[in-house]
Amino acid sequence: MKKLTDGIIDKMLFDYPKIDEYVEKRREEIEHPWIEQDENVGGGKSNKITNPIESMIITIDEDRIIRRLVEQKNAIYTACTHLKPEYLSVIRRYYFYNQARFKTLRGILREQNVPSMSFYRAFAAFKHEVISNLELEFLEFGEEK
Repeated sequence: MKKLTDGIIDKMLFDYPKIDEYVEKRREEIEHPWIEQDENVGGGKSNKITNPIESMIITIDEDRIIRRLVEQKNAIYTACTHLKPEYLSVIRRYYFYNQARFKTLRGILREQNVPSMSFYRAFAAFKHEVISNLELEFLEFGEEK
């Protein structure tokens, strides 16, 4: 897998535990938008009929960022369900609990007595599954395998 693709998946895995926070923050931005104060006082009355609550709900449901975040979370969750428990435990520790700041992936593999070669094969398949679930196979086009 290319370094670029690897980097994208790694970033997604580090962000996985925070996705719900990102979605909530985005909903807050939509529900309470920052509106610049109009210093031009006066003018006519608009004939536009507005339904702000209805418009906000439609906006939240159609928001691309929220949809992409939810798709990303579901893609990673689905790929995690196909991993062996010992491999999932390593990924959780390294990415989800962010122990990458303190330990290497190989160090965590040694601590948990997980064979590194079989883990890396399963991890490559895991990353490929995440990419497939997100329908981003074009990122792998032309890669050396």
